[in-house]
Parts: sequence; C-alpha cells; structure tokens
Amino acid sequence: MNELDDVRVLAERLIATHLSQSDQQWAFRWDHARRRAGACHHDKHEISLSRHITSLGSLDDAEQTLLHEIAHALCGKKHNHSQQWLDTARALGYTGWVRHTGPTPDHLARWRGTCAAGHVVLRYRKPRNMVASCVVCNPRFSRQHLINWELLG
Repeated sequence: MNELDDVRVLAERLIATHLSQSDQQWAFRWDHARRRAGACHHDKHEISLSRHITSLGSLDDAEQTLLHEIAHALCGKKHNHSQQWLDTARALGYTGWVRHTGPTPDHLARWRGTCAAGHVVLRYRKPRNMVASCVVCNPRFSRQHLINWELLG
C-alpha cells in the first residue's frame, strides 16, 4: 500500500518532466473510479488516478499508470492505444500493457451476481439489466446460465 500524498508528488513531478513542453498546462487530480486505474482528460488537460485502485497498489504501480496516461497526453486523443502510443509509452519507461491488471477495490462493490456454476460478477452500481447471463459459461445470452443478483450490505 502506498501513501496517496507520495503519489501526488510523483504525479506532479512526472507531469512537469514529460509535459512541460506542451502548449497547455497539464494538472493532476484524484478520481473515484473503481474499474480503471487512470485517465487522460484531453479536454481539461488533466491526468487523474483512481484513489481507490491507487491505494491498493505500490508506488511503482502508480508510476506505471501515470506514464501510461502521460503517453496519452503526448500522443493526443486520436491515438488511443495505437502503436505510436505504445512506442511513446515505452520511451517514457512504461513496461505495462493496455489494461490495469492489478488489484481492484472489490470491497466497494454493491452488487454480486452468481450463476449456477458459481461464477461471481461484481458491480459497483445496480446492473442495468437484471436479466443477464454468465459470459464465462456462454459468451452469448443463455437462459440456462442466468445470473442471480444480490444487493450487498
């Protein structure tokens, strides 16, 4: 677990180092995301990290997420996870891939769904469609593999 203040200092240092030549002033902020570690907000010139996910990882994990998002800022909105973005990210020292693979704040989930085979699906908000089937059991909708939803405390 890391201290969020240390991550903020790291974020501000990395942004100053890598984005100081940008036409716009970039800033750092925390967000409350539960399924993604970070985001690059081109319209606001902000890079944000999930307070929940960052608190579960190490300072190195936070640095990798920041480098991922800084690469997005450098490449521009249209590049998404293109080869140019990946080359830019690698040049910054990024060693990860496209998606966050570390721990997630499952303890914050409000809904738990379970299929007949015992596969568990967690949701942070009420599922839009309470009639859903397990994609592990069958990638297409199947009445045989319906998920039973339960609201957690």
